[in-house]
Amino acid sequence: MKLWSLIILLLMSFVLKAADNEISFGQLNAKDGLFGSRIFSTFRASDGALWIAGIEGVARFDGRNITNYSSTDSSSEHFISGSRFFQITEDKYRTIWVSCDRGVRYLPYGEKRFLKLDTEMNRSVKYLHLMNDSTLLVSYNGKKTYLIDVVSHQKQQLSIDEFVVGVVTDVKGSILKGTSDGSVFNTANEAVITVTHGIKALQRWRNNQLWIVTENEILLFDLNHKGRQSERDALVTYPHNFVNNFIRSFACQDNILWIGTDHGLIRRELDDQYKIIDETIYYGSLDIPLSLLNNQINDIYIDHEDIVWISTYGGLNKIDPAIPCINHLQHDAGNYNSLHDNNIFPIDGDCKGKVWFGSYRHGIAQYDVDKRMFRRFNNPGSSIKAPYIGYIYHDTDGVTWVCASNSLYRYAGKEFEKVDVLDRNGKLIVDKKISSIIHHPQSGYWVSVGEQLINGNYQSGRMVPTGQRNIRTGSVIRSYIDTENRLWFGSFLGLFMLDPQTNYGKAHFCGENQPIIKDDNVGAIMNDSEGNLWFGSRNGLYRIDREDLKQPYNENVKIHGYFRDNGLTNNYITGILPEKDGRLWISSWNGILSYNPKDENIAQFTPYSFNDGLKSDKFNRNAMFLDTLSHTYYFGGVNGVCYFTPKRIASSVKGDPKVMIHDITVDGDKLQASIAADSGCAEVICDHKPLVMTMRLASTSLLAPTKQVFAWRYSKEEEWQYSRTGILELKDLDTGDNQLQLCVIIGGKRGAVSTLNVKVGSPLKAYVLGLVILLVLGGAIVILLRRRKEGEKVGEKYMFSKMSDARVKELIKELQRAMINDKAFLNPQLTATQLANQMGATQVELSQLLNDVLQTKFYEYVNKHRVDEFVARLDSPEASNYTLTGLAEQCGFQSKSTFYRVFNAEKGMTPAQYAKAHQSKNR
Repeated sequence: MKLWSLIILLLMSFVLKAADNEISFGQLNAKDGLFGSRIFSTFRASDGALWIAGIEGVARFDGRNITNYSSTDSSSEHFISGSRFFQITEDKYRTIWVSCDRGVRYLPYGEKRFLKLDTEMNRSVKYLHLMNDSTLLVSYNGKKTYLIDVVSHQKQQLSIDEFVVGVVTDVKGSILKGTSDGSVFNTANEAVITVTHGIKALQRWRNNQLWIVTENEILLFDLNHKGRQSERDALVTYPHNFVNNFIRSFACQDNILWIGTDHGLIRRELDDQYKIIDETIYYGSLDIPLSLLNNQINDIYIDHEDIVWISTYGGLNKIDPAIPCINHLQHDAGNYNSLHDNNIFPIDGDCKGKVWFGSYRHGIAQYDVDKRMFRRFNNPGSSIKAPYIGYIYHDTDGVTWVCASNSLYRYAGKEFEKVDVLDRNGKLIVDKKISSIIHHPQSGYWVSVGEQLINGNYQSGRMVPTGQRNIRTGSVIRSYIDTENRLWFGSFLGLFMLDPQTNYGKAHFCGENQPIIKDDNVGAIMNDSEGNLWFGSRNGLYRIDREDLKQPYNENVKIHGYFRDNGLTNNYITGILPEKDGRLWISSWNGILSYNPKDENIAQFTPYSFNDGLKSDKFNRNAMFLDTLSHTYYFGGVNGVCYFTPKRIASSVKGDPKVMIHDITVDGDKLQASIAADSGCAEVICDHKPLVMTMRLASTSLLAPTKQVFAWRYSKEEEWQYSRTGILELKDLDTGDNQLQLCVIIGGKRGAVSTLNVKVGSPLKAYVLGLVILLVLGGAIVILLRRRKEGEKVGEKYMFSKMSDARVKELIKELQRAMINDKAFLNPQLTATQLANQMGATQVELSQLLNDVLQTKFYEYVNKHRVDEFVARLDSPEASNYTLTGLAEQCGFQSKSTFYRVFNAEKGMTPAQYAKAHQSKNR
């Protein structure tokens, strides 16, 4: 019986350990627009794009856009002949080479259709490899191998009678070729290693070691060894003993081995002595989101960004090193050693390596992180009778406090005891909600009872008030002690501050005294590592800077607000946890966000959602905890608990990624344009002034595409605009040259700035001139006919609307009322007809007033008022809550380019230059 218990315990610990290796596999298949789902291999080209080969086609993928090449339609713009495509490579001329069931195909740089290499070599080619800058190794199923010059296409047959399956280069530059009969040949085509079984893959490792993979085993050889080697000379051999589960693919990454089989993916971790210290097997399942698309692993490819691409018979999977492995704790009705409920509200950790989880209906549970064991306190014998747990707090003495409905409980190591809370008169408080508790080192415990804070000390099962310091705050949702030992309380009445060190000085921040606070219901409070105070409500995330906290009793202190427009995915903020360098992790009602203060605008926030492995996007208040020892972050929501160790996306970025531009459309029509993706400079020519020019952007990095932010601006402007969608819309383009600067931001790291010149013009071609002449003649004829019909009407503009001086004065007065008092110009859609109606005039009268009397035009007049309003608002306290463009939108401007053009014409400088000069003048 004991033996069986031990076995079950070991199995359970293995399952729980495997949970810490949870991987969210990115997925790409036919449902996403790929040519098909049966994938053989992948390859990253020099421009950063991923090429994908499989049955029925080849595809180019840039992280956002897919371009398919297939043989289904020979007249297609993107055509390739063949039906099964096996491997892909690229030469120094940026030509893409593909092996297929009918030979080799190649795509010269800048072309759209693949060409045949040689009609005489119309046989299946399953392996090709670029040997050097200009030589391609091609191995046919007929056991013939050729070297082919990529320019002249001349071929030379090698004296190897077996099918080549892998090529590597050792540290001395010697080229090693592995064959299907189990031999490895050197540059001189001499066998230097032989194994019993046919080789499936070769890969060099570390300094000068070679992995050889067969269907049944994996062997490691030392390439510094003198003489010919066999299996007995291997440094280590890992037999593969799974029945009917042959090895199909292999890749190594530092001390991690990835092994693809017929029935799943194996991740094997080695120590420095080649000992296996951890092994996890991953399987695909339709019931598991973000799992392998199919268990037949045809190829594993690790690119220069350390992204692992897994080709399967159900599509392409991706392991992105920039995305943290998000693990989960969830309720399993059949497993007592699991989370007791999936709807988790408060989370907190003690000083003994235990994490505590409270739930909405099933009480509280304790989780031992080291032993991976749960202890539940929701059984009938538990002293906690209330199923709803609202708050968990651990004081500096290691005591656990729990607020459950109308009761307060205390846990000191054995079992919970109920604590009676007394009022100022010493009477027991009953039937009032106890919502939070916190212990201050100088002033004792603070307990939220009903809508009041009670300050007291614990004495033998009772919380006894001390003094008369009961403060009305409303029911407290979150209690917090900041880095200066001040108390902060978030409630439905706002944010409260108490300072026991200064005779209980206090402050109250709410929408009444801080208009930027859009909702007073505050449920999250936290200092960042720089000492700034952050708090979240049901409508926004807010920050008080460290310098402003020196005078916290000033309720007019400057508060910064962040909302959807600033990069939040949802304005309902439920939790805030700090990281280094002022960074934060934030939970909301739409996923989790990381915050990086070193960037600006929406690029400061990086969202994480279902696509990154979350099993819920709705997180609860107080359901967060940072384990500082293991640097593990816990967030609880409506579907269990997720926990992870953060990864810095920027640390995974190699080099300086550039922006790539695709699918340029002008007023809905696709524009034919040739753009060098990674040259850093490109040009687009449009023969007429467009209403809207749209571009789709991607980058040369495939790390976390949904986390990438694109920034752009006109070269004459200082302020950047941002887009997370990768769709750029340009309006109000000027005739002539419009020079744009573009860059991509990945995890706070800015890539190289590229320049795009958009030339807009109206070329005077003969057919255009002829059309103009026809239109003029036609117009003249129409005018003559109309005059004859209408009795030779005179074309004077205001012939029938001559206004008296009295009428002019009246209209000027009405115009001033509409523009100065009513501020009609704040309407970004304002038209002349609307303004005339507001004045009680006709459109003809308004036009005559503006043109003849005021010597201006409608839009010039309206935009001048908008500029004046912008200048006036620069002095307002609200100005700091907006970017210059955002403030301009508040003043009625609909387009940033229009705003900059009008402002420059009015003030002789850009808005940014004016704001800077204005700020210096006011200091």
